[in-house]
Amino acid sequence: LEWWVVALLLLAVQSSAVKNCHPGCHCEVESFGLFDSFSLTKVDCRGLGPSASMPIPIPLDTAHLDMSSNAMGPLSDTVLAGPGYTTLISLDLSSNHITKISPSALSKLRYLESLDLSHNNLESLSPNCFSGLPLVEVDLSHNSFQEFDMDVFASKVNGEPVSVDLSHNKLVSVSTTLHGRVLHIQSLTLSSNQLSSVPSLAGLLLRYLNLDGNPITQIPEGAFAHLRKSSRTASKASRACKFWISPATLTLRVSHWDKTPAAGGPRSRDFSTGRWGSQLAAG
Repeated sequence: LEWWVVALLLLAVQSSAVKNCHPGCHCEVESFGLFDSFSLTKVDCRGLGPSASMPIPIPLDTAHLDMSSNAMGPLSDTVLAGPGYTTLISLDLSSNHITKISPSALSKLRYLESLDLSHNNLESLSPNCFSGLPLVEVDLSHNSFQEFDMDVFASKVNGEPVSVDLSHNKLVSVSTTLHGRVLHIQSLTLSSNQLSSVPSLAGLLLRYLNLDGNPITQIPEGAFAHLRKSSRTASKASRACKFWISPATLTLRVSHWDKTPAAGGPRSRDFSTGRWGSQLAAG
């Protein structure tokens, strides 16, 4: 085909996508590939308000959808049920006053990789909330979780590692009950919660753990063993795992001391490596 014929065809595709755009939304087509032969549609439906009829009609080839700041309340099965939603790769539902998510509300989003549920009022999630989704990034920060079971990610459809942000909640407990299974979570942010002890996260192949801004008073022996193991299991490279606890917010009670006289006095144990280090000053 002549170049001008291809250009007209692409223009027709873009025009049809924009024509299907909801009046209150902004739709943008991004072309890529050789001769811009592929296109993805980004739809911005922020701030439509609670009076907007759901589901909002969007173009059939929508890949990225921003539905933040719409005061949705509970997320029911019908909110994301339109035909344009099945092709979504990323979805922003932040700042929507979401208090509850129906177990099957996300079930048809079989290509969804990035999900933003931050700045809502969630206190719990159903065990199958993310069932069948190929998620690689989930933002649950700035909600109202007090307890969280990481098993909610056990039913992911693929084996790709996922990054989870649970910062700025009210967490006092984070747990797993995997019974020998492995969760492919490579990054977990638990900063700015109410954790008084490092949670037991055995079964998580973590490479990054952030506990900054928690009133931690105790680090049990072996608390970071899963980090050390994941470094060997998740990659053959020699990249070290990382965890972060702000010294300004940590009051540490060491549970085991080396009291051997030849050792030169009490020494602290580095729980990330299992090695004994220099003397720890108790604050």
